[in-house]
Amino acid sequence: MMLSRLSFRLQLITGCVLVLIATVVPLFIYDVMSEGRKQRHELARFSAHETESLARIVSIPMWDFNDPFLTDMMQSLSEYEEIESAELTDAAGEVLASYTRQPMRAQTAYDVVVERDVIYTEIQNPEVLGTLRIAFSGAPLAKQIKDTALARSGLFVALLLFTSLAIYWALEKLLSPIDRLVESIQKIGTGCLDDDIRDVGRADEIGKVAQALDQLRQSERAMQELRAEQDQHKLQERHRLALALESTEDGVLVLDENDALVLQNDRAVRFFGAFDKGVGIDPALIFSSGSDDGSPNTGSDFTTKVERSGRTYDLRIRMDPIWDEDGRQIGRVVLASDITEQVRQKRRADYLAKHDALTGLPNRRALEAALEDVGSKPVALLFGDLDRFKTINDTMGHATGDALLRHVGDRMRKLVGPDDLPVRLGGDEFALLVHGSDCRTRIEFLGDTLIEAFSVPIQVDDLLLQTSFSLGFACAPDDTENAKDLIQLADLALYQAKNTGRGRICPFEKSLQTDVARRQVIREALSDALNAGQGPNPVYQKQTDAVTGEIRGFEALARWRQKDGTSVSPGEFIPIAEESGLIESVTRRILVESCNLAHDLAHSGFPGRISVNASPILFDGTITSLVAESLDKTGCTPDQLEIEITEQVVLSNRIVATQEIEALRRMGVSVALDDFGMGYSSLSYLQRFPVDKVKIDRAFVVEIARSEETRAIVRAIVDLSGALGMSVTAEGAETEDERRWLTECGVETIQGYVDGTPISEAELRKEFVTGFELLATAKTQGAA
Repeated sequence: MMLSRLSFRLQLITGCVLVLIATVVPLFIYDVMSEGRKQRHELARFSAHETESLARIVSIPMWDFNDPFLTDMMQSLSEYEEIESAELTDAAGEVLASYTRQPMRAQTAYDVVVERDVIYTEIQNPEVLGTLRIAFSGAPLAKQIKDTALARSGLFVALLLFTSLAIYWALEKLLSPIDRLVESIQKIGTGCLDDDIRDVGRADEIGKVAQALDQLRQSERAMQELRAEQDQHKLQERHRLALALESTEDGVLVLDENDALVLQNDRAVRFFGAFDKGVGIDPALIFSSGSDDGSPNTGSDFTTKVERSGRTYDLRIRMDPIWDEDGRQIGRVVLASDITEQVRQKRRADYLAKHDALTGLPNRRALEAALEDVGSKPVALLFGDLDRFKTINDTMGHATGDALLRHVGDRMRKLVGPDDLPVRLGGDEFALLVHGSDCRTRIEFLGDTLIEAFSVPIQVDDLLLQTSFSLGFACAPDDTENAKDLIQLADLALYQAKNTGRGRICPFEKSLQTDVARRQVIREALSDALNAGQGPNPVYQKQTDAVTGEIRGFEALARWRQKDGTSVSPGEFIPIAEESGLIESVTRRILVESCNLAHDLAHSGFPGRISVNASPILFDGTITSLVAESLDKTGCTPDQLEIEITEQVVLSNRIVATQEIEALRRMGVSVALDDFGMGYSSLSYLQRFPVDKVKIDRAFVVEIARSEETRAIVRAIVDLSGALGMSVTAEGAETEDERRWLTECGVETIQGYVDGTPISEAELRKEFVTGFELLATAKTQGAA
């Protein structure tokens, strides 16, 4: 315990000396004791020899009974320093002579007493005459042993002192470099890494340790420099992080493993208020308002509302754990994204998806959804459209037509009850859904009221407009058990009202079922034909250069000839396909056949496109995938295809339709606006249509030869289209006179019977493919 309190140096020296003492002292003791044993053995031998010799000498005087001689002999023993006493006895034990040293010396452990028989050997039979007993003193031997021990003790002490000094010198020699190494280690421990390590040049173990320590110093200095560089990088990263946190649009909260605040940026303060660092935060309390649907906030990704400084924020909250290198969660980060504008736009989009943008009334989608929810409840559905609206829209202008439609919407909202659903279906078509057991009576009353309201001129802005309402209605369960069929039945009733005179209301009658049955037969036959791959099929009408007559392209027109040879008009089977969901299959078939032909025509040298009409119903994401699928299947390139749309596509749902049109154009497919001027659009709306071509409706073409106003409108369409980067095609040209006038008005392309009737694919291939190949060859040779 005491040794452990000493320094390592003293511990080492003391230990070595103690080891030396522990080694030498036993050797010294052993040597002294060996010497003592040797001397004692020598004394015993000497004593035995002397006693034996003296016993032979005194045997003769004893045989002769020479007592004086015996006495003299005993006294002569005083000359021997080792003999302490002697006694000679006869065979009877009587003392014949004796000797005792005076003064007597003290007894020692080395004293020896030797006793021998005195035997006379000069006769035939030796005879024991007596006994000689001599006591030898060990005092001289003890003194000799003591002197020897003292002498060797001095030598031992001298040797021990010399060895200790040698050990001390050797240890000092050894420990000095160790001290220097310790000093260097202490400097390294305090971060002082600039001083060189001594003794690195030695070839012994000290040198190896010094070399290893120097490598450690250099490594530590390199690590120190690296840490300094890393610390600098961390400071820069923290600075960049701080800038990023302040520049981001998201609110950021960083919490430790106990949900105590570590960091928050200004956006988080704006959303949630300021928190002190180290203060525990319960996210459930921050987001206690819950999600949009009122459910509690759970999970790591959800939306919520917060109110701060009189403003409500819609936030998307994402909470993610923070892990260290060992996989332990050491906190979490909370990101709050302000989605207030996105939520507003989504609500607006959701509203527009089921409401008409012009009148604010629910649209067809909302009506279909309401009919889905009717079940077996009694309802009545009224369909109606404005008479002579197209004339008003064309003559008074689009703005006036829009104002009239808004007036109709306002009038319908005022007439209906809180449970009724007024609807604008599109264009000038409206509907009204009435619930309740008295729905038939109420729908008739509301219909009569609408007819009466629009039987007199209507004040719109500064104009008095004369129009009327044609109405048709159907009831469930009186007319059908399936409320979803009411749309078809009410439409049939409206058709009947228009056929029997405008400005009236007609109920659905069973006699109209003949038309419904006809539609059902056509629907089933169309489905069977599509499944069997037997139709409908496209025929192709030429589109020619208005000046040169050169073929610019073809329009694919759907035609359907049934197995019995009878033809069904596209005006009849296309609406049925749209209502029954078969329009996608019809369009796919027309697209694939048209793309196949376009691909072959392009290989023959034809530079134009083939146009295919697309139903407005497909502009919900379907048309883009259909086109991509057809192009991929046939190998047709996008620049060989054109998709024709009507104004209804854009006007019914402008946002979605515009996205679809732009997707088609990004693919490289041209988009044409068909029947322009026939519907509700005006020249001012043309810039809102993201199309490549405008096709003027036949209604303008038939009037162009005799109406200067029509020619002015056509010129305006051509000029505006050119300014917007759109080409112009006139549809329905049947005479050379119409071609001439259209050319004078600047129309680039003509389509119509003036260039022939539509032809089948086989006829087109026979008539034109070879010609295109020859023309392409001629152009190539001419260029060469």
